[in-house]
Amino acid sequence: MRLRLCSRSRPRPVSPAVRVALAGNPNSGKTSVLNALTGLRHRVGNYPGVTVDVREGSYEFNGRLYEVVDLPGTYSLEAPRSEDERLARNYLLHRSPDVVVNVLDLGNLARHLALTLELLERGFRLVVVLNFADEARRSGMAPDPQALSEALGGVSVVVTEGHRGVGAAQLKAAIASAAAAGDIAAAARPAAGAAAGAATRDDTEAELVRRLARARLIAALTLGSEATDPAGPERETLSDRIDRVVAHRVWGLFFFAAAMYGVFWVTFAAGEPLAAGIEAGIAALAAAVGNLWPEATAPLLRSLLLEGVLGGVGSVLVFLPNIVLLFLGVSLLEDSGYMARAAFLVDRLMRVVGLQGRSFVPMLVGLGCSVPGIMAARTLDNERDRLATMFVVPLVPCGARVPIFLLLIPAFLPQTLRAPALMGVYLLGLGLAAATARLLRLTALRGSAGVFLLELPPYRWPSLKVIAGQVWTRASLYLQKAATVILLFSIILWGLSTFPQKAEFTVDAPPAGGPAGGLDSVADPLTIARLRAAEALEYSFAGRLGRWLEPVFRPLGFDWRLNTALIGALAAKELFVSQLGIIHAVEAEDTDSLAEALRATYPPATGLAALVFTLIASPCVATLAVMRREAGRRRWAILQWVVLTLAGYLLAAATYQVAGLIGLGA
Repeated sequence: MRLRLCSRSRPRPVSPAVRVALAGNPNSGKTSVLNALTGLRHRVGNYPGVTVDVREGSYEFNGRLYEVVDLPGTYSLEAPRSEDERLARNYLLHRSPDVVVNVLDLGNLARHLALTLELLERGFRLVVVLNFADEARRSGMAPDPQALSEALGGVSVVVTEGHRGVGAAQLKAAIASAAAAGDIAAAARPAAGAAAGAATRDDTEAELVRRLARARLIAALTLGSEATDPAGPERETLSDRIDRVVAHRVWGLFFFAAAMYGVFWVTFAAGEPLAAGIEAGIAALAAAVGNLWPEATAPLLRSLLLEGVLGGVGSVLVFLPNIVLLFLGVSLLEDSGYMARAAFLVDRLMRVVGLQGRSFVPMLVGLGCSVPGIMAARTLDNERDRLATMFVVPLVPCGARVPIFLLLIPAFLPQTLRAPALMGVYLLGLGLAAATARLLRLTALRGSAGVFLLELPPYRWPSLKVIAGQVWTRASLYLQKAATVILLFSIILWGLSTFPQKAEFTVDAPPAGGPAGGLDSVADPLTIARLRAAEALEYSFAGRLGRWLEPVFRPLGFDWRLNTALIGALAAKELFVSQLGIIHAVEAEDTDSLAEALRATYPPATGLAALVFTLIASPCVATLAVMRREAGRRRWAILQWVVLTLAGYLLAAATYQVAGLIGLGA
């Protein structure tokens, strides 16, 4: 899908659009440059492997439209090692962009220049960007763009701070100049492009060494020999001093655990009051609508609004503050550069299960959503590693599962255990992912793990602008999903929970041999209303389907209500909460919270079993679709669903039985 945002709202330019490709090594800041050019807010993380697909944006400059493509990071166009490098290579060689913007990290200039030389040798019309100029100045570097331009044969060189938007205007002017030069030579361009695309000479090790040696010479000319000479004295940087502690082979693991625990603690401690406020607001709105809308007037439409929309969508919106805080913490760790260290730290652990540390990066991406997490496995150059990683990514708790955890954990556990329980859920998911990967590497995907090469970026102060953009993007996607998919399925689930309607109720029938009046003489009207609502719900399509599934899920302690919620979660995990909210709204007309209703209905053993089952079982439809596409075979998606669902069922059943034995079953 193409995302387009123009800098001004005016008639579309008549001139043909200029196709601009952003190319560079991983972690060079290409996406931040894309954001600076187009104003889009794509995800920017301070570790390699964030861009796993082609991202597009556009802007206008001097009356002309420029379409910008952010390609995955690559070290060379020859012999791509992974799917994302192959994608970048194929785009450059076969789509023939008008201008290639080569983004370089000034802190690693010599290594990044090797790709620049290759792009020049292939005849691309080039603009070179020296990114992270602020960090280079703090390190004592004095970049000389004019010297680099001369060394590269007159190529335009622009110094930028992409994450702050500094240098964007100069970069747009340089791109326009390169595009204008291309227009002058338009007649010769097809032949040159074909020659560049047809160049497929072997990139031998000697060629790579020659190109890197030349790149080092050019970098010495640009920054000064002391800053770039690999044989010169090494100066300890601030990142080196920090890594002595946080990247230590032993203490680093404790630091990582403490950092993640802090994120989970803040998610509950600061998020619960805000969530309670939203819940009270939704309850007040429902009460106001109920008071203004008489029950006798369009009762079905009233029920749809109160129970389907406010009861379903509202139960999901309650957790928005917790979602924002969780992603805020993760984004801070990402943007600071720490998450790359986390991948380095877990490499030894990943080797035990037959994977490599780079497999941890797709799992980190999967914290937001399993779909981009599976796509991020393209960065792995070993096919067996890639398949195993894609298979286990859904075991990492994604953002769609977070509302389930935030509902069930407070419902069945005291305040002091909530943050440890949430961290335990994530550790359980990661542990199961490791065990499943190990099983795959011993059976269907036997073979040695690939070589782990990861470029550790320097630590950076997180950019508030970037962090705000990331959190807003994730929060807006959550709201968009609530306003579309969850709303649609909430209405469908409301219909299944409402129809067919029951005309006669058991509670109204007179007892055998007794006076007429049923329960009216022994029960208050509120109790009778609840009993009738529960009987009507059980009589509905959803109730019947839930009853049909009860024998299957009885070992887990699930009744027909939880079973119907699981059916909705097949489409989107948040619908588990939505369906429970609808059922609670149908069965109860008071303002008790959904968590309180669950606590009153089920024992803690059932809540823990539901927590385990929703963590592991039944990846959503979108996850299965992208698994089928990325794996290239339908059988991998089917196998993933069967294995994870069966594992979730067995572990949830074991959790329920063990919890019952220790006194949590009542």
